[in-house]
Amino acid sequence: MVSKLTRCVRNDSHPDTPLSSEVDYSTTLILLLVLLTESHLARIRFFDKTTDPKKKKMAPTYLASLKGCKRLARRFSEVYLLRNAIAHNHVFEYEQVWDLNGNCKYRKFNIDPAWQGESNPAVYSKYVKNRKYAEPKTSLLGLRVVPGRMGREDVLAVFEVVQQVLQQLHNKKYLDVSIEWYVPYQPVGQDRKQLSYPFWNLVNEIRKVTK
Repeated sequence: MVSKLTRCVRNDSHPDTPLSSEVDYSTTLILLLVLLTESHLARIRFFDKTTDPKKKKMAPTYLASLKGCKRLARRFSEVYLLRNAIAHNHVFEYEQVWDLNGNCKYRKFNIDPAWQGESNPAVYSKYVKNRKYAEPKTSLLGLRVVPGRMGREDVLAVFEVVQQVLQQLHNKKYLDVSIEWYVPYQPVGQDRKQLSYPFWNLVNEIRKVTK
């Protein structure tokens, strides 16, 4: 899937806007990366007999309760917001406007607070910068929060945070990720697939095609 993402093209007149195919790969990868992190946190939580149970119910708050992970948990909270937006199908309203040159722009984004999941505007105001004439993005990482507009920049940031979280959990001996993971992958600029490509090197592959 990363191979497909790194080969997605954009409209030259709107180089910062991902097209539908890129959005599809991006939202899927973001969701899978967060689920990867959640699965590891769930295992740590299961064997944790000391943490206050009230801090064990959500992945970001539980991560924040672990020694040495509070600062990373703030970044992961923004990543988790994207997970919720995708998994719970958060609905946004926004306006389309055209300038005199025929260029389309989007503005006045508003989330529907009546739908499922953490769609409460109060939650978004904590992590998201709402700008009248631009799409909403998270305040720390600059992640797009509207699922239909997520692209490779967001995947790259999520991948980096997930790598940092798992590495810190390993450093603090909550987790052992010393064994390298390998996946089949066709690197950017090559015409042959490698059957044993280092998983975390995929971050650099996405970075190659991200401005």
